[in-house]
Amino acid sequence: LVQRFSSRNRAEHALLIAEDPDAQERIVGCCAIEICQLNAKGEDQLRAADPNALQWRPLLSSLAVSKAYRRKGIAKRLCKEAEKAAISWGCDEILLKVENSNRRAQKLYRKLGYRTVAVDTRA
Repeated sequence: LVQRFSSRNRAEHALLIAEDPDAQERIVGCCAIEICQLNAKGEDQLRAADPNALQWRPLLSSLAVSKAYRRKGIAKRLCKEAEKAAISWGCDEILLKVENSNRRAQKLYRKLGYRTVAVDTRA
């Protein structure tokens, strides 16, 4: 995390945290957004067939909300804040990766307007 989300990383990045100050475990959710070299399918230099197709693109990742805080709009708010960050960096798209078995996450992202652009058959 330090390498990805500290001042040592020169690329644009943000780690967003949702907190409940009254809870024993104050952090109840998180979401990351960072600019990475990816192709339009979300593949990095290790997986892309054509390294020339890589561009700096925002990648939304690590969205998580504690079970007790789910279905309260926290994931949606974290995603919206990540989107605002990407827009402030001059981006007009956001890529994300979701496990094929994670139907809940897929449903959330569809509700937020995301669409499937590629499926990684090697994952």
